Amino acid sequence: MRETIKQYVKSCDICQRTKVVRHAPYGLMKPNEAPDRPWKSISMDFITDLLVSEGADAILIVIDRLTKMADLIPCTKDLDAKQFQEMFLREIF
Repeated sequence: MRETIKQYVKSCDICQRTKVVRHAPYGLMKPNEAPDRPWKSISMDFITDLLVSEGADAILIVIDRLTKMADLIPCTKDLDAKQFQEMFLREIF
């Protein structure tokens, strides 16, 4: 019987709309601060498991949030922190 009621409540449109909120109210949203000069704020991401090309099987993407300029740096997916630091300093900084 419990499963039948659970399934009914999941599929009932009125039940889903009038469900009681059981968490604290969300806080006020604050916009991110816009950078005032290029390369002050960046975002980074890896694309991994690519086909090996010239010894690289991953790409590090570094994007400047102000100008939207992107640097694509070929690398390997098994970088450790020291190798990442050296590559970042050499290619970006």
